[in-house]
Amino acid sequence: MATAIRFIRSIRKRIP
Repeated sequence: MATAIRFIRSIRKRIP
């Protein structure tokens, strides 16, 4: 779970 969230969060920050 944390792995998926961490991955998405990282992309979200890169693509606002």
